[in-house]
Amino acid sequence: MALTKIADGGMPAGSVLQVVTSTTSTEVANNTTNDVATGLSAAITPSSSSSKIFATATIPIQIGSNAGNIVVVYSLKRGSTVIATTPAKVNVNAIVQLHESISISKVDSPSTTSSTTYSVTFKETAQTSRYGSTLVCTDSTTATLTLMEISA
Repeated sequence: MALTKIADGGMPAGSVLQVVTSTTSTEVANNTTNDVATGLSAAITPSSSSSKIFATATIPIQIGSNAGNIVVVYSLKRGSTVIATTPAKVNVNAIVQLHESISISKVDSPSTTSSTTYSVTFKETAQTSRYGSTLVCTDSTTATLTLMEISA
């Protein structure tokens, strides 16, 4: 089979130009309203200032409640700027621990050709009765952050 040459104009719009992935299996706990890093962080250097970056993370979590209400917000950041959030909530009338994975994604326009770092943080925003801390990556699970440069 003959190879096809890419036209001098480059890849067509919407093509994936590069992919960067970061993983962590380090357990992190938080029971405050302060942002705490999950350990997921990755940098990508766009080849064009018009490129888009598709950032997506999947994080295993554990939230414990003792007959109450806990809301945890996970934030996807470019540098220190929050570009997307997703909440996780436990609202029960008994001791319970929620074990699940959350996903957070965003198509971002960083408008730069400089190295750009993306990361994920988490914090509690509401709490009435705690049972343990909110955790990420419990029981040797793995969280993943993937960055894809998409041509404009």
